[in-house]
Amino acid sequence: MHRIAFIVLLTAILASCSSKKEPALSKEEKAHLLGPNSSVSMRWHKVEGPDFRVFHGIPKSPAEGEIGFYVGGHPSFKPEAGSTRHAGKIGTHKVTWHRKTKPDGSIYQTTLFALDEYYKIHAWVLGHTPSELDSLTRELGTLRLFSQATP
Repeated sequence: MHRIAFIVLLTAILASCSSKKEPALSKEEKAHLLGPNSSVSMRWHKVEGPDFRVFHGIPKSPAEGEIGFYVGGHPSFKPEAGSTRHAGKIGTHKVTWHRKTKPDGSIYQTTLFALDEYYKIHAWVLGHTPSELDSLTRELGTLRLFSQATP
């Protein structure tokens, strides 16, 4: 139970922190995460837990929004009340997004799926417009973890 509370807290902190407070990925970590076909339009940060990792990407200015994902065996996933379900994809993975429009008009969507028999992915995207949400979702799908058939 403490692990779930910690992951929820960590996700909330990552979503609300400015990128200057989070340690940036090293050149090697960034190359491993992005793969050979991904753009470098995002600033990426990583938080290591005892048995999980959380990655957080913020677009470089003037773009806005954010993307992030948890990789581990014990995700804390609870769709927001009032969210709607939408079929979608992250790279090669079919997912069900749980989407909600925030009071400020921004759109937040989150999903949970099994990467393999051990690891699960809890991913989220926040965009200020529908087109920004779609663009950031496509960006997430270009990451090596999601775009290759075998992680």
